[in-house]
Amino acid sequence: MAGNNSPHLRSLSILLILVIVTLLLSDHAFRYSSQPTTPHFNTQPSSNADNGSNRTSHPLIPLHHRHHIPIKRAVRPEFQCLVAKGKKYWEEAVLPAFAGQSRYPPPDFGTEEEDPLEESGWTEEDELRPSPPEWAEVLEKTEGKVPRSDVHHISLSQYGEFENDGGVQKATEGVYWGWFIPENDMVIMYLTASPTYQLGQGDVAAADIPARLPRMHQLSDLVWLSWEGVAEDPGSLRYYAVQGVKNQVSADLIKSILQARRGTADVPWERRVTFDLNSEEGMALFGCPNGIAVNWLLIHHAVELGRREPRVTIYQKAELGEGGVMMVWDLVPVGKQGSFGDVER
Repeated sequence: MAGNNSPHLRSLSILLILVIVTLLLSDHAFRYSSQPTTPHFNTQPSSNADNGSNRTSHPLIPLHHRHHIPIKRAVRPEFQCLVAKGKKYWEEAVLPAFAGQSRYPPPDFGTEEEDPLEESGWTEEDELRPSPPEWAEVLEKTEGKVPRSDVHHISLSQYGEFENDGGVQKATEGVYWGWFIPENDMVIMYLTASPTYQLGQGDVAAADIPARLPRMHQLSDLVWLSWEGVAEDPGSLRYYAVQGVKNQVSADLIKSILQARRGTADVPWERRVTFDLNSEEGMALFGCPNGIAVNWLLIHHAVELGRREPRVTIYQKAELGEGGVMMVWDLVPVGKQGSFGDVER
């Protein structure tokens, strides 16, 4: 009997082993290839010597492809991917631009007779409004003078039809709103819904979005055009801030860093946290979605801005609720001090 059942038992054993291996591989693929909707960023120091600092051989990769950056699973995947992305931009795009060797020339804004905003279906409204009170404590720390009572509030809206290589296109309904304060060399953006994002929220397939975009659609380009319109010297731009960081990846990253450094994510301006790009946190913030506009401002306008040493300050304003996650970039000119305190290591 035992001899007759042996082949049968061996077959069952092999089948059981195959099922277990299949389940393990499926679990592995799910855990390490899927992207969580609300990722948790572990920002505690890593004991692994390979912390991502040597990953500089990959091309600039869009954030939604960040899981394609080869990293070791033991090294905090989401956080380390943003560190790698920030390093990629800094080392392969920003530093060459500072050296006059950029591979990414600025966009063609056209001649003085042409209006690139109008051609791309944008309308710009520039109104003088009261200086935003929620930014008074930050403005006091900048190197500029205290701003006048009224400052430029610029709203850019892409509600007009436009023409691109694919013919006449419908409006994307993209919007970029913010305060532009030349007295303090500062831009503060508080509403940013890009044309790419807006189209993606509609019925346009991801593969079809590039063909539906106007020529001028990147936040950094539109910010620069508006800044040129209000600043006597566009190269004076030093501070770039985001009020109410809403991008989920950026907001989760900021909250996680605040929690790790201060024991709570509810960190007011008085207990703010500042990093430069010599820290993993600073580089991750440089590589997150809300840091990308800073990247491209430095890449495209290195001639006007000169070499800068970026620092980033993060905190929360509890009174603003969900809109209270704050990010402030200080693009420190070489030889000057940062405006918002010492950096953390």
